[in-house]
Amino acid sequence: ITASGTSGAASAPPATPSGSAISRTLRRGMRGDDVKAMQQVLISAGFLASGNDTGTFGPATHKAVIKFQEAYASELLTPVGLTKGSGFVGPGTLKKLNAMLGR
Repeated sequence: ITASGTSGAASAPPATPSGSAISRTLRRGMRGDDVKAMQQVLISAGFLASGNDTGTFGPATHKAVIKFQEAYASELLTPVGLTKGSGFVGPGTLKKLNAMLGR
């Protein structure tokens, strides 16, 4: 019944992650389609170099998340009392990423 689509494929096609909302908090070392979707947002917004949408939250993604958080500091950092990005993708960062995904 599952024909290379919505559920459980281990190696989903590149277009699949960008169509999905990111629903869990993300941090360095994590892997998955949601990480890849986040990376695609970061690439399209100019925070991560093209070709880094690997699905693995490594050092380059961590740095890109910090840059993203600091670029949107008034929305993401100030409300929670931070002045510098942490690289941890919590509720505020998730909301902004999903808005950029159109979700």
